[in-house]
Amino acid sequence: MRYELFSLVFTLMLAALLSSCGGGGGGDVLPIYGIPGGGGSSGLDALDPSIDVPPAENFVDYSVPTDSVYVKWAKNLYATLPAPEGPARVFQNASLMRVAEQIFAGVNAERAKHGLSTLKWEPHLEMIAQAHARDMGLRNFFSHITPEGLDTQARLTAVDAPMAHGYGENAAKGQESATEVVSQWMDSTKHRANILDADAVYMGIGAFIDPTDLQTPTSFILLNATFYIDPATHDWLEPAEVE
Repeated sequence: MRYELFSLVFTLMLAALLSSCGGGGGGDVLPIYGIPGGGGSSGLDALDPSIDVPPAENFVDYSVPTDSVYVKWAKNLYATLPAPEGPARVFQNASLMRVAEQIFAGVNAERAKHGLSTLKWEPHLEMIAQAHARDMGLRNFFSHITPEGLDTQARLTAVDAPMAHGYGENAAKGQESATEVVSQWMDSTKHRANILDADAVYMGIGAFIDPTDLQTPTSFILLNATFYIDPATHDWLEPAEVE
């Protein structure tokens, strides 16, 4: 199966956040593996059979010229997610929600093997992760940075996230199952470092399928963070509040 992986390791101190500066982060890109000849399956046909392939979607730009890049992203990707209180939360269907839950559980299982604490599910991190996984699928790119230039920190800023002193993001594209995603992340130094970050507390997972992509239809995002306050007490920007 052809696949791609990308990892961002990025630790922010309070001063960096206040000044809106970047920071040291870097990407770790694994090779793209070609599909061997001889009748092997690929793409949608090779997906875990428990995954229900959703209908195709198209990217729609709901922004106006005066919108900032933050507002554009919030209007086009964050506010257009399925309702988080729905049966599949923010995912395309229940099977993809289960894939995200399996990745979440797999990450915590790897942490447990190394004596690390279990990461807590955070619904807003899930929404941010799913919005970016969906963006990569709909607009056919593979990066921590959107075509407009928004990186992970900018996406947190776009939804009024609480002050964080550290976060990490892993991305993957083309994997066939939750097990494959976690195992390939663990086989890569920087992906593994994000998963085994001893300071991380919260996590959200994104999982998206573009059925029109015949080679690498899946996109996955892991986003973890450590906040200075309990994120459940913070007034995040909710999708329904985006204007």
